[in-house]
Amino acid sequence: MFRLCENDLYLKKKALNISRLLNMLKDLIVEKGEDIGGMVGAVISLSSVTSLEAFDQPVVDYHKGTLLKEVRSALIPKLKAQLPELPNLRANGRVTGKAYIDLFETDWQRYITLETYNWEGKICLELKSDFYIPEVVGKDFDNAFADAGLTSEIEEIKTLHKNDLNDSSYLNNYELLSKYSWSKGYYNIGYYTWLALPKVDDFYKEEIINELVEIMVKWIKEMDKLTDLSSKLVR
Repeated sequence: MFRLCENDLYLKKKALNISRLLNMLKDLIVEKGEDIGGMVGAVISLSSVTSLEAFDQPVVDYHKGTLLKEVRSALIPKLKAQLPELPNLRANGRVTGKAYIDLFETDWQRYITLETYNWEGKICLELKSDFYIPEVVGKDFDNAFADAGLTSEIEEIKTLHKNDLNDSSYLNNYELLSKYSWSKGYYNIGYYTWLALPKVDDFYKEEIINELVEIMVKWIKEMDKLTDLSSKLVR
């Protein structure tokens, strides 16, 4: 189910709630003594007679690689100007379906990804970054920081992150640590935001580029704070 939701921006954000809803419906069907397969078939048959043409959205015709390359080229000099402590910040490789910005020359774990696609008649641009902290064996993220007496510090970072995105005119909010997971001995913290605009040229406007730079700089400084806090974990 999560794989089915992955390619749709709205469904991806709601995947957990969808899963809970489906499980609740399954329990209700069983409690009523109904057959799950038969009920699903009946619903599908009913929905098949409903036309969705009225809800179809126009598709914007644009070259994804060109948009990603141009946006990345506009971002990098501004990021370098605001982050002189990262002299090796650079574009990583050719642009295909995604564009990457490396923050360090040797640290493969520190990069930001740009991705674009059509969404509800507009062009959507996603910013993503996975940040890794070495795990405390046998403890989840919250317990590891709580045991080190760092709960208030983590909550402060989460609140700051939320406020930063709420202050944005274009970027959509996504709470820090809501994409937290475990990954091969690390706590994997997902940074994520997106914006949707009508035309390709809208993404090249100075105000848009500046807002993207601003949130990326804030992300990087949050990652630095998390790195400092992780050094205090009880291992």
